[in-house]
Amino acid sequence: MIKAIVFGIGQIVLYENRTKMYKELAIKFRYDINKFKEVKDKYIDLAIKGQIDPKEFVKKIADELQIKNVDNYYENWLKLCEENTAINLDSIELIEKLGKNYTMVSFSNVNQLHNQVREKLNIYKYFKVNIVSFKEGMKKPDDQFYELLIKRLKLKPHEILYIDDSETLVDPAKVTGMKTIQFKNNIQLKKELRELNIIGY
Repeated sequence: MIKAIVFGIGQIVLYENRTKMYKELAIKFRYDINKFKEVKDKYIDLAIKGQIDPKEFVKKIADELQIKNVDNYYENWLKLCEENTAINLDSIELIEKLGKNYTMVSFSNVNQLHNQVREKLNIYKYFKVNIVSFKEGMKKPDDQFYELLIKRLKLKPHEILYIDDSETLVDPAKVTGMKTIQFKNNIQLKKELRELNIIGY
């Protein structure tokens, strides 16, 4: 019997157009987008795990891209992140309905910089439990992060339904014994919830 339903946030609860955001940032500061991706990839895991704070993360990238005004770069990054993030209202409606019968949980990879946008949008209020990578010092798809999820919920794996948007993130949950759904769209998600006899859908 399912007791808790776990949602990834990116591309399920929130539409986060990082590609467009990073392209706009590159145009504004006049650097090569491929060079940016190469530099960002050196530091992103540290940021997601909370091992460097947001300003240090941005500064490291700015330094390698030879951007002198780091504060301005940081402010523009945050502004463009906000402009390229939107709430999936269909998912929010679904989460509110499911929350009447199940413990709702968010489980996500996010750095502190991008988390500021999530907090501003107040999306965590829809969940009883929120587990974020930068606070825990680990990230998906690391096995220990999924083990922490199960431990935090104090449930058996088969009592948890895990929903995420990619096979890479769903597979480790499946290995633990959790029920899983790979999110493609809200219509498909509701159909699979009905097939699992989830109350409310």
